[in-house]
Amino acid sequence: MDIAIEGSKLRQALDVVVDQIDLAVHPHQIERVDLPPLVCATFKCLPVALGLIWQPGFPKLVSFTQVGAGRFVHWLIAERHLHQQPEITNGCLVLYFAGPDWRHAGIGLPDGRVVSKWGCNQLLRHPVDQVPAECGDTVRAYRHPGGARALELYHAFVDRADMSRKSRAK
Repeated sequence: MDIAIEGSKLRQALDVVVDQIDLAVHPHQIERVDLPPLVCATFKCLPVALGLIWQPGFPKLVSFTQVGAGRFVHWLIAERHLHQQPEITNGCLVLYFAGPDWRHAGIGLPDGRVVSKWGCNQLLRHPVDQVPAECGDTVRAYRHPGGARALELYHAFVDRADMSRKSRAK
């Protein structure tokens, strides 16, 4: 089930860094969540949401392979590795779309809010609809595969991408 989110002046303002939002003009319920500095500076939303950043060997693998997150998400969905659910629940994977294109990822909380990392900025706890407009206008919740399984799937995706590149090179 898709969850539609409305455009708003707040969502447009969120396209700017959260610290710069004028709270008097754009009241919000966005809160910072502390993360180690290395995580904040190095990884974007998907590796954090999938729990990949805490899996041994992932940082080295991702720097070696340079495989794009967007293609990985579309592969996970196309290959039916992600199972959509009707609502946001605690620990689920939350994906934001603009049309068919995946844009942003987070983790569901028990109260329906989301924890997500905005680009190379900090990790934030927020209502599902209080994200930058560039994240899209449709949200889908999926059963979370778990960090270890996500890493296995990433390896399978990278292997398939390598085989595809090799066959095109022939």
